Amino acid sequence: MVIPATNRPGTYERTLEHRLLMSWRKMGHKPTRWHGGQYSHRGYVFVYKPNHPQAHRGYVKRAILILEEKLGRLLYSGMDSHHINGIRDDDRPENLEEREHKEHAILNLNRLGRIRK
Repeated sequence: MVIPATNRPGTYERTLEHRLLMSWRKMGHKPTRWHGGQYSHRGYVFVYKPNHPQAHRGYVKRAILILEEKLGRLLYSGMDSHHINGIRDDDRPENLEEREHKEHAILNLNRLGRIRK
């Protein structure tokens, strides 16, 4: 498709492809916010699953998805995924277990030394 030239001096006919190419060159390199549907925050890896019941703004912890696949069901309400070795991005199925939220919180506080006996 050819775009007609205007009546101004120094203008000429340009194809649509040429205009798109020129506009792309003007943009330069701009980083995108999309990184394949995954991001990391505080050591946890989050995956884009907008229809998941535990999704927050469309993202779910990868550990939850892997644990649910291992168990063959969704996590029950009040249950958390626990990393046995304490490494938050180690989401191997053998390193994950299901814990009650209260028990999981006490376990992590004990591990961090924040609860005195």
